[in-house]
Amino acid sequence: MDGQESVVITIFEKDKTTPDDLIKKLKGDVIGGNKVEISWEAVYVEDPDDEESQKEQQEKGYTLPEYVFIVETNDGKQKSSESPLLNTVVKIELHLVDSDNRPIPNIKYEVFNLKGDSIACGVLDDNGQGVIDDVGHMQIFVSYNDEGKD
Repeated sequence: MDGQESVVITIFEKDKTTPDDLIKKLKGDVIGGNKVEISWEAVYVEDPDDEESQKEQQEKGYTLPEYVFIVETNDGKQKSSESPLLNTVVKIELHLVDSDNRPIPNIKYEVFNLKGDSIACGVLDDNGQGVIDDVGHMQIFVSYNDEGKD
């Protein structure tokens, strides 16, 4: 793909039992002749047509999309092979509000897995928000406690 100024990156949700689902096409600029840098935020996509995803949904209560991509020149004459599965990192954003939709600040929170093990804790900020990075691929529940509130 040398000599190209930009390429098209096509992202798919990988399926095992049905054709892959098109998620997004992005244009990326070639840097230094052999590098492309893009920014894309993965969004959860239901996958009702894939039997493996449905089985995982029944067994675990959730399923995570598996993404792959291909890169091709704008003119479509050169195309890469499919990438390996992309790694996903789960980030949870907490937003606690009252019945009038006003933020509830400075509340302690604790995050648990389904076995009841604590996996993260903290205090919401002045806007009633908190972020939990890379909790893994699991169902969780959050408990709030206002004892830490001033």
